[in-house]
Order: sequence, then C-alpha cells, then structure tokens
Amino acid sequence: MSTAAGYPVVEGIAIATPSSSSAPQHVESLKSAKTSRTTVSEPPPQELLKTLQARGFPKGLSKLLHGSLHAFPLRIWLLDNSGSMTIADGQRPVTDNRGKLKMIKCTRWQELVHTALGIAGLSVDLGARTDFHLLNRNDAGQYLSLDASGGACAVGAAGGEGDQQALETLLSLSPLGTTPLTEAITAIISLIEPAAQTLKANGQQVVVVLATDGVPDNPAGFLDALRLLQRLPVWVVVRLCTDDDAIVEYWADLDKCARDACMLKHARRLACMPSHARIHAHACMHAHTQTRSNTRTLAPARKLLSTRPCTRLYGTYTRALPPTRKHARASTRRHVHMHTVTDARTQGSALTPKYARTRRGTCHVQTRARATCECKRYIRTQALHVHAR
Repeated sequence: MSTAAGYPVVEGIAIATPSSSSAPQHVESLKSAKTSRTTVSEPPPQELLKTLQARGFPKGLSKLLHGSLHAFPLRIWLLDNSGSMTIADGQRPVTDNRGKLKMIKCTRWQELVHTALGIAGLSVDLGARTDFHLLNRNDAGQYLSLDASGGACAVGAAGGEGDQQALETLLSLSPLGTTPLTEAITAIISLIEPAAQTLKANGQQVVVVLATDGVPDNPAGFLDALRLLQRLPVWVVVRLCTDDDAIVEYWADLDKCARDACMLKHARRLACMPSHARIHAHACMHAHTQTRSNTRTLAPARKLLSTRPCTRLYGTYTRALPPTRKHARASTRRHVHMHTVTDARTQGSALTPKYARTRRGTCHVQTRARATCECKRYIRTQALHVHAR
C-alpha cells in the first residue's frame, strides 16, 4: 500500500483467469448434452447419400432414413418359417433383360426372404443394428444380429453377430414347423424390458416387425403377450404374407380389441384427472375421432388392386400404391401397423393418425398442426361451456 496526497492507495494484484474446470458442473453437463444433440442432427455423409441414391432413394428420403437412426436404434424382424410358408402364392420383383421390373410367382417364404435380405443390405449401408429371429430353429440356428456394433442400443441380442452371408445361410433352409408367436413375443419382451427405462429417457423406440402368414398357436396367450409388448417403448408392425380373408380378419379383430382396450384405459385415466387436464385430454381424443370418423375402411381382397390397407392402433386406413406400376397393382399384400399408446395428458396430439384415405388411388398426410388447431379450438369451446356453467 502506498500513499498519494495523503490518501492511501491500494495496488491491485493480478489474479489467474478462470478456467473451464472452475465452472459449475451443471453448466458442463449442459454443454455435453448440447454437443450430443448436435451430433444426432448432423447431416449424413456424402458417401451414404450416394449409396442410398444408388438404391433408388431420393436425397430427402435418404436424410430421413439417416435421421431416424437415433429414434429407432434397433429393429427386430420376427420371421415366420412355419410349414405354411411353402405355399406358392407369393410374388417378388425381378429385373428382366431390358431393365424393367416385373413380378414373378414364388412361395411365401421366398418372398419374405427377398424382403429380409433387402432390409439387411439397407441396414448395413446405414450402419443400423437389425436383429432377425426365426419362429422355429433350423440347422443354421435361430437368431442373428446384423451390424450389432452400429448405433448405441442398450437392448441385448438373442444370438450372435453375423454378416449378410450368415443371414443368407440362415434363411436358405426350407421352412418347417408350427407358429409359436407367443413364445417369440415373450422372448422379445425379455430383451427389451431391461432397457425400457433407458429407451424412454432417450426418447427412443424399438421397431418390432412380425412377418407371418397365419394365426398363433395360442391366440389367448398371444393377446396377453402383445399387450405386454405394447407397454414397452416399441413400434409394432405386422406384415401379413398371405391374402387369406380369414387370416386378415383375425388380425383386424385383434387390432380392434387392442383399440377398444386403449379407449377403456383412456376413459379410466380421464376419471382420475383434474378438470383442466380432463378437458385437454378429452379435446385431443375428440379431435382424433373427428378426423377418423370418415376415413375408416377395410376393403375386401378383390378391391385391393391399387391400394393396401394399413391398420393402425386407432383405426384402419388405406395407403395408396402408385397406380401406374403394374407390379404394384398386382400385389395385394396387407400390412398391419400398430403402435404404442401415448399419454393423452402430455402428448395428446400424437394420437392423430398420420395417414388418411381420401379417394381411390390417392393418399395424403394428415399433419399434426391441423390436429393441434382442432384441439385448441375444442379446448376453447369446452372452457366457455365450463365458464358458463
């Protein structure tokens, strides 16, 4: 300390500049979380875009495929290799000498194998983990995890890791056996259930594709197992490998039972809500039912020359195929799509169906913005009614 004009003067002492280690821990965690989110939204590399474009994918769809890897870190394909898959009423596309695509007759199993190998090639290009499960064990095994190192997923694998050649060997044997879908679904539940909380925390789901041509050996047990599966963070897709009306009707009735059970569960949830939350949840369900009222349809097999019915959890909708392609019109395969129920108190607008049928041969996407507007409009109406009372 020195003096100037009789007044004491304090001389400052230089101090060290603050380092990043002195920052609060929660700030560092926020920085790391922000970095992790930015890595997820990174654009796909140019090599991947070129590879997908060589497969016929446009640039926009290629980016969507790459962006979905974080939301769906795992895909499980359950392949029905029962004896009924040897029936020769399937179709698969081939390229003739002139480079044109046409459909040829084949067995149901050959059609499914062609689809599975195509999915496997796409998974390898994307680096996406895809597991294949057979209903019945054969001499080559029963489970195979393709590209298990690609993507971070907390779900364990039922079998060992393999490549496309190992998958071709696994699927090269002729199908034989019954349809134990209940046991297969139970095995998938045991794999996903330990990692359910981690998947929910990350906002992720596991895609489960059931490719079959019949009904399960134990229908009652299968319904219970399917309900347990839908409680987990999964997206279930049922791909029917048959045009049998009885089989299609069974899966449509199964979807209706699941939908009615969800409606009952929603009604019980509403009874336990406070008034303001009940109004919001009821408005979301009302907007969904208004959108769904005039679009539910299940066309018979003879009318499915240019459309495919897609049965979602809250109704049956028809997604149109390109009417100009002869091979697309000839195919009458049915795809049944079911998804888990979202909480109406927090994500009510997600209950709105994405696809809706307008007229034969056309299809449009039902945007969620429109559903949100309907929800807000209905909420304001209900609030006025409550205030008037």
